[in-house]
Amino acid sequence: MIPQPIKVIAMPAAIGLLFSFAALLMSNSASANCDLTKVPLTRESRCNEYKADDAKLNSAYRALSGSIDKDKRKDLLKIQREWISWRDEKCDAVQESIQCGNSFCDGVAHDSCVIDLTIRRTKELEFYTKNPALGSTNQYSYSKEYEYE
Repeated sequence: MIPQPIKVIAMPAAIGLLFSFAALLMSNSASANCDLTKVPLTRESRCNEYKADDAKLNSAYRALSGSIDKDKRKDLLKIQREWISWRDEKCDAVQESIQCGNSFCDGVAHDSCVIDLTIRRTKELEFYTKNPALGSTNQYSYSKEYEYE
């Protein structure tokens, strides 16, 4: 008796399921590297995005800081610390205003706010690096306007 070949009808579906499962594992392992005690986020889901944006912010800050004199650097440091406090307070207020009420959306507005404001501050610092006279005149200020969409 000659063995008959086995027909595998669901193979494409099984392969798709395998790839989906692998992608899920990779996304969970990427966010598992997020220590929420070291970032201003409330959820792990956008941690990698925040870390990339924060690295750009730090780079823009270093570039600006390296291009100005010592006294202006002190002003910049003071303003940057104020901005961090303002950002954290603003994003907490944004989250409270949403009145989420469930774990599905809890922290989403807060984390979006943190990322949005980090990107915006990076652009401000880059602008001041390209326009040093305006940076000094404006005391490296930041926009305090933000509305969550």
